[in-house]
Amino acid sequence: MDNIILFEERGQIGHLILNDPPANKMTKDFFVEFHSLVREKIIKSSVKGIIIYGNRHYSSGADFGQIRDIVMASTTVDNDEIISYSSFLITTRNSLNFFSSLSIPVVSAIRGFCIGSGLELALYSHIRICGTNGMIGLPESTFGYLPGLGGTYKLASLIGYGKGSELILSGEILTAEDAYKYGIVDKVIHKNHVITYAEQLLNLIIKNEPNYSKKDALSYITKYENSIILDS
Repeated sequence: MDNIILFEERGQIGHLILNDPPANKMTKDFFVEFHSLVREKIIKSSVKGIIIYGNRHYSSGADFGQIRDIVMASTTVDNDEIISYSSFLITTRNSLNFFSSLSIPVVSAIRGFCIGSGLELALYSHIRICGTNGMIGLPESTFGYLPGLGGTYKLASLIGYGKGSELILSGEILTAEDAYKYGIVDKVIHKNHVITYAEQLLNLIIKNEPNYSKKDALSYITKYENSIILDS
């Protein structure tokens, strides 16, 4: 059986590939592999940038029923009060936050569906490049739940609490263009060029930006596109 997630070092760039097409659903097995890759391989890697993408779609999110059962079984509740939170959720959130905390650039290259915990993973990236076929959202509220891996505060801190809360509570799925308009993704290009664009953007940052700052996503995109104009 093929690995559900791959991590390949290609020169100075690490490729984290969600490899259970077409939907790249995040099951228990997915998260087990994800934690293992972070702890045993990625954290030891000497790459200078990471690109995250899916084989076909980015990800349709968690296997909701399976993950709900795991979380409920590992959460301690007494008289309707949570005594201890799910160790599964804590471990998963820590693994996602690993990418957010890196001092090297982390780019999500989004094609197709990027929803639920798939979007939460992308929100922990520093830069999000989205294909024109992208579908973006946190639909958990339509099942009577809220995002559990940090999507609530990540989205709100990115686009503001007003719009962030509206999207979280409605569970609305956005087109790539609307996700760009609200500031959830940083660039929209043709779906066939997303990975190449992300690779070339990373190469520019690695080569020319020794003082890389994850707060300057838009400036790096502008510099990259200016370099294309100058080279053409």
